[in-house]
Amino acid sequence: MAFQETPKHLCGLSPYLVITTHCHFDHILGLGLLPPTDSDPQHGNVDRRKGPQTTVLSSAYSTDDLCPWKRICCHSLAKNFGATECPYYSIGMWASDYQDVVYSSGTTEKIPTGITIIHTPGHTPDSLTWYDKDSHLICVGDSFYEASSTDTQECEVEKTIRAPILFEERSHLLSWWRSLDKVLDFVKQENARLASHHTELGAPPRVAISASHVTTTSPDAVRFLLSIQKFMIRILRGEVPTTPLDAARLPFKDVMVYDDGPGAASTKDFEWIVWAPKRIIDEGIENLRGNVENI
Repeated sequence: MAFQETPKHLCGLSPYLVITTHCHFDHILGLGLLPPTDSDPQHGNVDRRKGPQTTVLSSAYSTDDLCPWKRICCHSLAKNFGATECPYYSIGMWASDYQDVVYSSGTTEKIPTGITIIHTPGHTPDSLTWYDKDSHLICVGDSFYEASSTDTQECEVEKTIRAPILFEERSHLLSWWRSLDKVLDFVKQENARLASHHTELGAPPRVAISASHVTTTSPDAVRFLLSIQKFMIRILRGEVPTTPLDAARLPFKDVMVYDDGPGAASTKDFEWIVWAPKRIIDEGIENLRGNVENI
């Protein structure tokens, strides 16, 4: 996500604030096309491009995973998937939990963005969620997204694959579960706030949700999050059909596919698939045993 601002004194040159939901390669490769984050010459994408430097915002939850830059390269999984080498960048803003983002482009001017950052580790340690107060939209990155949505059903890729929520070797299911609860609580509180300030005719606005890859229709956030929570409970109870993933599909060991199948989606609001190393789910079953039994 990029927040762009064009002060008059920059003569049309626009600085960028880029929020990285996490450091996986498919979420950071575009940084190599923006003006550099600093003048460090250690990587090829730091060139002679003119203009203000780009500011990258990342989660302060797990700074050791992202600093120095070589750790980003390692955790980006770019080499694991044979992708282009990850771009060099430095992090200009370490966002704390529930921080309201105020942007400064290197001048004394400070610009409120209306965006709140929420730490949501689980998919990766550095995963974050951001909420736009003006549009009532919460964006959860790769932590939770649908197998398909109405906006993506016409895409060519939908004919060959339904998108899974992916857990990698560093993922942690207990942290993911707590992050899900945390976002759900935040959304419910924000819905209550919006309702209390609603003075016009008709129903008050509610928080919508957006996620990476597939979820672009901005459905109601509460229904969306409760639905994925129920699906994960069914996985942990052993109620979702499970098959091994072809080892050539992912560079992780013992990945299992948790999937009700496309036919089951027709009677549900949302369709979910999870791909996860068996170890991740087994640890989750042990850590979340009480939660699963009580829900």
